[in-house]
Amino acid sequence: MNRSEAHIEKIGEVVLNFNYYDGTDHYSEGVHEDILLDYVKKYDESEYERIILGSRLWSVMYHLSKRRENIVSFLPVDRSMSVLEIGSGCGAVTGALSELAGRVTCIELSGKRSRINAERHKNRDNIEIIVGNFRDIEPELDERYDVITLIGVLEYAESYIGGQDPYIGLIKRASEHLAENGILVIAIENKYGLKYFAGCKEDHTGRFFEGLEGYPSSEGVRTFSRDGLR
Repeated sequence: MNRSEAHIEKIGEVVLNFNYYDGTDHYSEGVHEDILLDYVKKYDESEYERIILGSRLWSVMYHLSKRRENIVSFLPVDRSMSVLEIGSGCGAVTGALSELAGRVTCIELSGKRSRINAERHKNRDNIEIIVGNFRDIEPELDERYDVITLIGVLEYAESYIGGQDPYIGLIKRASEHLAENGILVIAIENKYGLKYFAGCKEDHTGRFFEGLEGYPSSEGVRTFSRDGLR
């Protein structure tokens, strides 16, 4: 990428690129993210399980749990390969990807979450985090990646990508940056999950049966079935 290095920072070995960041975090868990940032500054990854057990906060368990790495641990990735992680959040799977691949480039809209990610992986020398909207960053990506991940991201395409069909648009734009024989990994909640038939509220909207009925009352978020992704 050819932008000025005026907005480049480093936390440990991790490079943070703020050239595309508008200074505002458009989504946030508020004080919970401050707590997470404090934890990852003070404690090593080996202590996260103890922190989770001693905390009453769901967000601490969700963001710091080692179990979340299972979603990428099976990928056929080696040190000769590069990964683009779109929507890297607080880095729940960034560390696992950096252990597998030679290089990991993250794109994350939130500045606070990017700092959390960088702090928790500050000893890794193969991670770069580009802070900003994928829509703005994508046209200036000048390389192709062996693996691109959309984990917990596709459902928000309408809010952050726009266009007539933002979900297909996001997949197409991401796929343009795959290397030959590259892999696009998509993970998303199942709109037909059994818990929704049992009366649980839809995870993103907090409304009953919202996904099952095709999101009649919601804008900006949408999940899919496996067939719907094909």
